[in-house]
Amino acid sequence: MKIHLIGTSHGAPEKNRGCTAILLETQGQYYVIDTGSSVEKYMMDNDLDVEAINAIFISHMHEDHVGTLTGLLKVLKTYHGTARANVYLPEKEGIEALRVWLNAMHSINWPENRLPLLLTTEGDVYSDEYVKVSAVKTDHIKGDFDSFAYIIEGEGKRLLITGDLTDDLHDYPQVALEEDFDAVVSELCHYRKGFGFIPGTIEKIKATKTKQIIFTHIYPGADDDMRKVEDTLPFEIHIANDGDIFEI
Repeated sequence: MKIHLIGTSHGAPEKNRGCTAILLETQGQYYVIDTGSSVEKYMMDNDLDVEAINAIFISHMHEDHVGTLTGLLKVLKTYHGTARANVYLPEKEGIEALRVWLNAMHSINWPENRLPLLLTTEGDVYSDEYVKVSAVKTDHIKGDFDSFAYIIEGEGKRLLITGDLTDDLHDYPQVALEEDFDAVVSELCHYRKGFGFIPGTIEKIKATKTKQIIFTHIYPGADDDMRKVEDTLPFEIHIANDGDIFEI
């Protein structure tokens, strides 16, 4: 299983870093988690088969995680007429708004039979012959708005993608502390203020049961802060840059 880090910046693009987008590759099939940067452009630039995208998962409805979704859907609908991909969004209102926006851009007669817009629910979300995907509810957005982490299992490997988290990490997925993973992709933005970590957050990260953590959603200075504590962590860490590919 390969993890393509397409966009690794925080809530806005930075020089050489776009907003959050992740592409998983297994056995010639692809799965998208968040679309803050253009997944279709990345795949075209790297000769990856856009039509082999089987599912798209949005962790939450912030623009830096969903902003290029309509572009990806347009490409799948218009230029890949046989493409089939389930599209999972965390809010019913988001699905309704997306349909309105697609129609406003003249993508009428949306092909629900091959590109269905579906509501993410906690627990088992998706499975095919290549992967199984489960959703874990987090608490990133205040109020009655859902956000999710995702567990992906395939090729005998287990991957956790935490999605965005709150600054004190009270919603760091409990499963990361209880079950073993081959890799965790975790954001590195909100649990630090100024240029230091909020008390207790590093201790929670240290307790993660994984072989490696790949940090993304990088806030300026956060990578330097993490390097200062790298030697205290009981696993390998990587600070992701746009275009990095990790294989597990």
